[in-house]
Amino acid sequence: MRQVIAGRLFDTERATRVACGGNGLSRRDFNSIEESLYKTTKGAWFTAGEGGPATRYARTVGTNEWTGGEAIIPMSKEEALRWLEQNATADIIEANAEYLPQIEEA
Repeated sequence: MRQVIAGRLFDTERATRVACGGNGLSRRDFNSIEESLYKTTKGAWFTAGEGGPATRYARTVGTNEWTGGEAIIPMSKEEALRWLEQNATADIIEANAEYLPQIEEA
């Protein structure tokens, strides 16, 4: 998937997929989300995903009519860390620590 957002090209083929996540719902569910977190060679973070008509991936197809869709969503380092905390293991987070806000020992 490729998308230009704010003059920047995000390309899932050229970026590194760091982790996958989703809410585990059936693809037929309006709230279903499946997405992957990517890191570009320049250190930018984004998710590429798809979801049902009741998700952030929804798109309009008419007046008050929605369908599922797919999109790329750029993320800050802080947003990427929060996404990883919810969807990935500590090992994956530690492997990408140099590209994320500082992680401290508890």
